[in-house]
Amino acid sequence: MKKILLAVLLVFSSIYTVLSYADDTNLESSLVHWISKDGNDTVSIQNGSGLTLTINIHVNSGGAGINIVNCGSTFHVNAGSTVLCSSNDPSSTVSFTSDASDVPATGTYLIKQQ
Repeated sequence: MKKILLAVLLVFSSIYTVLSYADDTNLESSLVHWISKDGNDTVSIQNGSGLTLTINIHVNSGGAGINIVNCGSTFHVNAGSTVLCSSNDPSSTVSFTSDASDVPATGTYLIKQQ
């Protein structure tokens, strides 16, 4: 009887562990440092999974701003500012470039899976 109870306990424990990891849907990437040297140097963030991603893009002060594509209704971000983009379409790459032809834009981005 004790062996049966122990076996049942181990099975339920295993099921709980698997379901706990399967429910962990708020995954976050490491902070990525980026640079766009000019308007032709594109930084691209592709949603290869098709899952809903929130992308936090920060543009450092002291340089250029960025022109951005596929970030909702936002098309430009000034230096020193941050924008949140949502993506769930693998075919719509979020991309951006420096808004100046001779001044680089730098910053960071962080991707969070919802």
